[in-house]
Amino acid sequence: MMDLSTIRQLQLDAAKLARRSKKKPFVAWPGDTYNEIVARGGIPNFGNYRPKGWKLIDTHFVDKSGFGSDREPALTLDKFLSSLVPEHGYAMIEEGQFQCVVGEFEKI
Repeated sequence: MMDLSTIRQLQLDAAKLARRSKKKPFVAWPGDTYNEIVARGGIPNFGNYRPKGWKLIDTHFVDKSGFGSDREPALTLDKFLSSLVPEHGYAMIEEGQFQCVVGEFEKI
């Protein structure tokens, strides 16, 4: 189990890398599958970085271990993928050992 200082440091490190690389959110297309998302580079990790031209409009608590169930608070990968909105952008904004928070962004 990660402690809070480790989680916070991961968030700061991800933000620094995303800012330096000028990363943009993953933009969903209608009917995206897991394999298509991976093939297009996956969902980036932003930490607390917010790219210019994008506004954070929602967050999703997602199981990233692959072992979650529908009875748990974190969305399973299938549930999360079914909630993607075409043309919205997505990026991890918080990361723990087994779950993460994915931000949903809108282009402004």
